[in-house]
Amino acid sequence: MRNDSTHHRNFLARLAHLPFVVLEMLYAYLCYATFWVSDDAFISFRYAKHLARGDGLRFNVGESPPVEGFTNFLWVILASLCEFLVLPPALVMSLLSSLCGMCILWRLYRIGLHHFRLLPLHAAFALVPMAVMPPFIVWSTSGLETMAFALFLLLVFEGLFLEPRANLWWVGSAGALLCLTRGEGPAWAICLGALALLLGPRRKELCPYFLLIAATTLSYLLFRVSYFESWLPNTAHAKVQSGIEVWDRGARYVVSFLLSFVTPALLLLLTPIACMGGHTQLILRATIVVVGFYLFAILVGGDFMSAGRFLVPTLPLQAIVLAAALDTFRKGGNIGRAVAWIVPPCLAAISALPWADIMVVPKSVRAAFHFRWDRSGYIDELAFWRFMQKNTRHWQLKAKAIGAVTERGESMVVGPIGNMGYFTELFLYDCYGLTTKLDPRLLKESPLRSPGHDLRVPPKYFLNRNPTYLEGRVTRASRLGELYERRGRYPERYGPVLRPAPRTLFPGGETFVVLIKRFDTPTEAAARWEALAPQRTEHDPYARGGGDIAVDAETPTAEKKKAAKRRSSSQQ
Repeated sequence: MRNDSTHHRNFLARLAHLPFVVLEMLYAYLCYATFWVSDDAFISFRYAKHLARGDGLRFNVGESPPVEGFTNFLWVILASLCEFLVLPPALVMSLLSSLCGMCILWRLYRIGLHHFRLLPLHAAFALVPMAVMPPFIVWSTSGLETMAFALFLLLVFEGLFLEPRANLWWVGSAGALLCLTRGEGPAWAICLGALALLLGPRRKELCPYFLLIAATTLSYLLFRVSYFESWLPNTAHAKVQSGIEVWDRGARYVVSFLLSFVTPALLLLLTPIACMGGHTQLILRATIVVVGFYLFAILVGGDFMSAGRFLVPTLPLQAIVLAAALDTFRKGGNIGRAVAWIVPPCLAAISALPWADIMVVPKSVRAAFHFRWDRSGYIDELAFWRFMQKNTRHWQLKAKAIGAVTERGESMVVGPIGNMGYFTELFLYDCYGLTTKLDPRLLKESPLRSPGHDLRVPPKYFLNRNPTYLEGRVTRASRLGELYERRGRYPERYGPVLRPAPRTLFPGGETFVVLIKRFDTPTEAAARWEALAPQRTEHDPYARGGGDIAVDAETPTAEKKKAAKRRSSSQQ
């Protein structure tokens, strides 16, 4: 009888965790429904591919010294393992990122249960606002290291401030992983340790933590200097600058994030309430870290990517603030307990509204904090995310087509380098200077554009390096005449080479890969341009059969609509 009773209690105890299981399933579904891979992720994947096949940790094979055009060393190493095992890194690394998100939810659920003594249902409810929030979902795939960085940050915070018996060697190991996951990781690991020295419960026991942080940071720094021959990653030279205008743009980035998704701003307002439940020291530490991330985003001028990528690691810490606030409400009598059950679903609804393109704050207010200055108008964060998705698909098709008609050893000047780097064997010159070293003075002389994209040189900047191709495109046969009309913008020794695009990628209609190639003489290049003259396009066998063009992202339907509109205008 006693065994039956114990079994029944154990069954009920397991059943109490069902809401959290449902939450994890909801999170997994949202990740599946919004799955995408950022173009920037393929930069890391190209480094990983070259490392796995023995070409070294470099973007361009044969380049010496190699250029450190990434800031996520651990992520690159993991992706190289995928390449070595012949697994698709875009899929595997996105799944790993989603798994990190699930681990974050699990750790926060345990904190709610064991630290704040919330009921299982309440502890699960407290996570719903974060679990459905677009920034948390968008960056749970993407192929980038954002969620892994957020997980390691949470583990370090938990070990230093929430677990009095945590093994500090293990906490230091999490801090070491934090250092290797992002370029700014060492700074955050040191800041968390310093905060623990000032406000932590185990100030005299932190030697193992700092020893592992110092060993990891110094080891990688020595590796960087010996291998890349630089004290800083090349991305720092290409992106980082300071000044009032940069800080203004960074402040707009932070405010735009808070106005677009609202829930993080509301959780900041809940901070005083969270402190009233006897958790003042913990909430103070979490708030300091959150504000620190906001200040970091301001100092670096923000990030061009959608949905506040730099601020996503703060969301788990704000979930801790919400759990503390719910604990405070719970201790406030019947009214407080009622409020504790009302707050999570209300915040969850506010978090989920942007998925339906419903924004709490009017667009006119959000537009006042426009920070992507290379664009004439304000774009909603999720609309910009969809734009990034479309670009990635477009650039991947273009890269695969160009990769099919070019050879290893040839070179090309490129703007977006992620997909082009991964799906071709070309030696690439990067117009944004991430993987190609440019004169650092150019960044100071460049006007402020979109964060991280202030430095941009035109393709002609690389003419003294004699690239094989100045440009690569994919276009339909009907658009070749338009390319011919723009021939005057290219140097005299560069002319078009046309080759049929692979039918597997572009099955509908005649589509060409167009490469603007360097020829030995201007005369030869001019002859190639003449082959594209509109009156000869339909008859010249070379123009019909081989040459190179640029990728046009428009669908046949879009082209038909534009053609109909032009005919209608001409008739009027």
